Amino acid sequence: MVETTAYFNADVVIIGGGIAGLATAYYLSQKQNLQIILLEKDSIPNPNNSSYGDERMYRRMYSNEYLSELQEESLKEWKTLETQHDCQLLRQNGLLFYGEAWDEETIEGSIPGARRVMEKKGIPFEALNAEQLQERWPMRPKPDFVGLFESTAGMVWSAQAIELFRSQAETNGVSIRTGEETVSLNVISSDSVEIKTRSGNTFLANQVVLTAGAWTNDLLSSFTTPLNLEIWPMLWGHYRVEETLRDRFPQWFCFQQEKPDSNDGGLYYGFPCHTPETSLIKVGIDWCPPELRTKTMSTFVREPNSE
Repeated sequence: MVETTAYFNADVVIIGGGIAGLATAYYLSQKQNLQIILLEKDSIPNPNNSSYGDERMYRRMYSNEYLSELQEESLKEWKTLETQHDCQLLRQNGLLFYGEAWDEETIEGSIPGARRVMEKKGIPFEALNAEQLQERWPMRPKPDFVGLFESTAGMVWSAQAIELFRSQAETNGVSIRTGEETVSLNVISSDSVEIKTRSGNTFLANQVVLTAGAWTNDLLSSFTTPLNLEIWPMLWGHYRVEETLRDRFPQWFCFQQEKPDSNDGGLYYGFPCHTPETSLIKVGIDWCPPELRTKTMSTFVREPNSE
């Protein structure tokens, strides 16, 4: 049998159908006379994507002032989306930073650094000691723990956002093709890129937007220097709490210094109960042992070691 290849042309090809790729498709589709194709290797939504799930945090409580400013602008756009499409994409329930307040930045920032940025930018917050933390929320903080609470933070309903971006992009003429795994990128000229997929199709685009998340380096390595990034496997779970406490748990980050001898990275996060049908909170580990970190998905280990 002779293998046949189909060719497709587009002004823009977007590789990756998570929330970033779909948002890119949605906003580009509002420009006139652009032919846009989005390629996703699996389904949409895809359980393997980093944006998969019900919720993601939003906050202005950053140690990096630039990130705080980006969030300010992002929130304006989220609220515009809610108004334009008559839907709820945000839930404002506040965010608690608590734990140890040493002056060193982690991947999530630090309590002292976040306080400096919020004070400088005039972002409202509450500062709490260990006794106040215990009185307000169902927790047992260590005596030296401190906290910052940003009442204007909350969560993005990411599953709903993905569906909104997808449906509106398709309505605006974007061709969304699932089951199209990109296997190579070839820059032919300054305004022409060839994309080949495992299904045998070839796409020619004037521009490519790469929103492949953890798969970025696997794609970049075919034609340029990979990015200096690390991919971490993350672990989280849902835990049932007493009915009397279901509405008392905050959205939170816990900061503690790393304890290498006990294999404890010290960073944890959690989401409150957010559906009336359940009394489940979400708790996750926000660190990764060095031996599990990798540079590309080709060496990523999904299954836990039974030993």
